[in-house]
Amino acid sequence: MKLSDLITRHLLGIATDEEERRLQDWLDASAEHRAQYARLVERLRTDLLAEEPADVRREWARFEGRLPLHERRMLGVRRLMKYAAAAVVVLAVLAGGLWYLLPDAGDGRVAEIVPGSQKAMLETGSGEGVEIFPDASAVEQQTDTWTVRNEKGVLRYDLPTRADSLRSLFHTLTVPRGGEYAVVLADGTKINVNSESRLRYPVVFAPSDSVRRVYVSGEAYFQVARNEEMPFEVHTGHGVVRVLGTKFNVHDYADEGYTAVTLTEGAVVYVSGGQTYLLKPGDQLVHDHVSGRVEEKPVDALAYCSWIDGVFEFTGMPLDRIMRQLSRWYDFSYRFEDPELEKRLFTGIAFRNVPLQTLLRQIEKTTRIHFTIEDRTIIITN
Repeated sequence: MKLSDLITRHLLGIATDEEERRLQDWLDASAEHRAQYARLVERLRTDLLAEEPADVRREWARFEGRLPLHERRMLGVRRLMKYAAAAVVVLAVLAGGLWYLLPDAGDGRVAEIVPGSQKAMLETGSGEGVEIFPDASAVEQQTDTWTVRNEKGVLRYDLPTRADSLRSLFHTLTVPRGGEYAVVLADGTKINVNSESRLRYPVVFAPSDSVRRVYVSGEAYFQVARNEEMPFEVHTGHGVVRVLGTKFNVHDYADEGYTAVTLTEGAVVYVSGGQTYLLKPGDQLVHDHVSGRVEEKPVDALAYCSWIDGVFEFTGMPLDRIMRQLSRWYDFSYRFEDPELEKRLFTGIAFRNVPLQTLLRQIEKTTRIHFTIEDRTIIITN
């Protein structure tokens, strides 16, 4: 990993302990290194906090402090997003430099392509669809047995119910392009559902059930409530993830040709074609839909789950796959004039709540790639 990558991950609060040690060794090596780093941080601090009140400046001071990894992650992603949402950090492998900027008026080419938001369609047991947004409070109520509450972009089912009378009732949450939403199931399991994804789940888990079973297509991050008496299963179109209580990401878009399960905490088992695969924290399993080949490898798991914290993080990812992810969130179409550009690899970090114009302009600055906008279609050329 290059120095620019280390500094970026440190500033965003997502560096591992080993990466923090490597950065510290570089800083300890010479006074010039420390001065270079100080100039970078001071410029970023000035850009982001010049107009902010004292309480925000105190948060920044905490951000620069030596906190445990999970606290640095929360501060670096959530707090920095809240107080400096306009900031973007993008790294291009071929450019080899650290980039950050604040969006400006620019030329307006993609000003109309704004980030996605919290929105979805809820299909209830009656088969009717209801559009949901964070400011819609009570979504639905059925007699006196259960209620779905919509609290700040999270559908909550973890309320008192008469479980046995509702055990066969399923709801389906469909998140469109340019959307995301979260659900807390009756057992307390929280599921973040990404753009262009669908989740089908029971309104309750009855005491007589032997398995908690949900169905997903697209992408979702699961924080499963532990219950040793009732395992949790996530069914995709190509395999099943079985757990007791854990945190993991499932990526299963039909147009990408593979299923990826990335584990951040606990342990999971992936079952497909009569084969069983055990994953440990930091492992990722990739199941190719065409060949049926299953590969297991260690990865930076947080990078694959960063979308739930409002961050895009790409590590050696082909530009075609990056554009596919961006197109789901910003809801645009795209095409490559030169197919060779699809294979270009990038490593980058960017906030999901900035205008697309900002992100694309920065990629243009670090490479010879050019983006042309025609309505909501992006044309990619050399």
